[in-house]
Amino acid sequence: MLGDRPAATVAAPEVLESDLFPVRDHLPSQRNINRHVSSKVNSGALTAPVGIYLRLDLVAVTALQTGMPRAPDATLPTRILDAAEQVVVEHGHETLNMRALAKLAGVSATTIYAHFESKAVLLRAVELRAAEKLNAEIRAIDPSLGPHETLGELGRRYIAFAEEHPRLYRLLFEGLEKHQATEEERSVLYFTYYAARNALERMAATNPSPFPPSYGAMMGWSLLHGFSTLLLGGRLQLAEGMEPEALKAMFMALYAHQPPAAS
Repeated sequence: MLGDRPAATVAAPEVLESDLFPVRDHLPSQRNINRHVSSKVNSGALTAPVGIYLRLDLVAVTALQTGMPRAPDATLPTRILDAAEQVVVEHGHETLNMRALAKLAGVSATTIYAHFESKAVLLRAVELRAAEKLNAEIRAIDPSLGPHETLGELGRRYIAFAEEHPRLYRLLFEGLEKHQATEEERSVLYFTYYAARNALERMAATNPSPFPPSYGAMMGWSLLHGFSTLLLGGRLQLAEGMEPEALKAMFMALYAHQPPAAS
């Protein structure tokens, strides 16, 4: 019996790692641990007290096999978001399925939930990404432009984003979950609105309007969104039998008071 043998008095960590558990890629059961210890005791190979080995739990065994715990993979959230954005871009946000997403990202569904507690939270993260893409286009507007020209350029870039990223654009408005955005999220999601309001405030400083800039910004956003949505759906083209470029020129004549170029 194991207990009949005198306990050795010299602890040797090297034996624990390289001799007791030579197969490091698999977690042995406690029964197999005991069996392996018995063989080592019988051969006289162990130099540390037998009780040390027999009392090891599976967590300790794992630590012995793999060394120090590995640091969390800092790239996981980005990988998951990249995969989720790919699904939205290719198929639309309505099709997002967490199990299918896990397979695409090369992780488990449990791992996804460890970083994004729900599908709604994950979609909000993709939505914020989409908003940042649009915001980057708006930030690139020449700051030396006057407020009137700024509004016109904002409108053109807004419509161009909707055409280039139609499913991300739809997510910005159709994928909203019924939970309040934080102040930080609002600054991202409403950046375009704030940029338009700022241009209208600059305009009002020299050309007063009976309506406050916030009113103009809301109405302008409504016009932009409505036009972009109808354009993406092909409704406007069917209504008048016009090509998208001609429709956009007509819209900008109304939105930014910029007459379309003569044909």
